[in-house]
Amino acid sequence: MVAFPVVDSHIHLIDPSRLAYRWLQNNSVLRRRHALLEYGQAQAGRAVAAIVAVEADADDADKEILYLLEQAENDSRIGAIVAHLPLEQGERLEETMASRATTGRVKGLRRLLQDEPAPGFCLQPGFIEGVRLAGRFDLTVDLCIRQHQLQDLIKLVDACPKTRFVLDHIAKPAIRDGALEPWRREFRDLAARPNIVCKLSGVATEADPIHWTPEQLRPYIDHAWESFGASRLLFGSDWPVCLMAVDWIAWVEILEAALAAFSDNEKRAFWGRNAIAAYKMDATLLETDEGDSLKTTMPG
Repeated sequence: MVAFPVVDSHIHLIDPSRLAYRWLQNNSVLRRRHALLEYGQAQAGRAVAAIVAVEADADDADKEILYLLEQAENDSRIGAIVAHLPLEQGERLEETMASRATTGRVKGLRRLLQDEPAPGFCLQPGFIEGVRLAGRFDLTVDLCIRQHQLQDLIKLVDACPKTRFVLDHIAKPAIRDGALEPWRREFRDLAARPNIVCKLSGVATEADPIHWTPEQLRPYIDHAWESFGASRLLFGSDWPVCLMAVDWIAWVEILEAALAAFSDNEKRAFWGRNAIAAYKMDATLLETDEGDSLKTTMPG
C-alpha cells in the first residue's frame, strides 16, 4: 500500500445516462457508468486525497464541463478539472477560456491530438494561438498524443514557453510491438524542455491488452523516470480506460514495485505533490503530507 497521500492526476468520469459518447458505442468495457462511486469501488479501500478529472471526449463538451463541475461541487477531492476546448480556434476562444478559468475548478485544457494527422496539426497558427492563450489564463495544456507525434510536440512546446504543459500517458509508445526507438530518444528530448511535466499513466493499454506482463512495461516506466525525474513525473491511473488492460490496484502495485528503490521524498512527490503543483491545486488536499520538500521544477 502506498505510504503517502495519493493524487490521481488522470481519471475520466463517464456517465452515458447523462452524456453521449460516440467513441464508446462499440466498447463493451467502458460503455456504462464510471463515476465517482465506481471509482471508489475500484480502489478497494485505498484512499485518494485528490483527483484530476479529465474530459472524456463527450459529444457535447459544454454539457460535459457542467457535469464535471457538478461532480466537483459534490466531492471536494476533485481538485482540478481538465476541460475540452478546440484549441485550433485560437484567439476566438478568449471568452470561453476566461469563463472556464473563472470557475476555480478548471485548471487545464485538453484537445485530443492522438488521432489527428501528423505532422503539423498542432503546429497550425490557430492551435499555437490557443495554447499561448491558455498560458495567459494560467491554464495547463494536457497533451494526449501517440509517439509518432513527438517531434511536432517538441516544436509546439518550444513555441509556447509561457504555457505549462502536461504530457499524458508517456506519449503512448508502441509497447505492443516492443519498440523503444525512436520513442525513447524523442521522449528524452521533450523532457529537456522545462515547461512540461509527464503523467505515468495509460501504459498497460499500449501493450497487448490481454497478454502483457509487468516486465514488458518496465523499460518504459524506467525511461520516463530517468527523463523527467522525481520532480516532474505524476501518478495517473487513466481510470476507467485502464480497465481495458489493468485495474486500478494492479497499476498502483506495478508502480510501487518500479519505485521501490527511490527515497521517500521522491515517492511522496510522485504520488501527490507533483500533481498538486502542476495543476495549482489547493495544497491543503495533502495536509497529512509531512517530510522533506522536493521542489517541483514547473514554472509558476
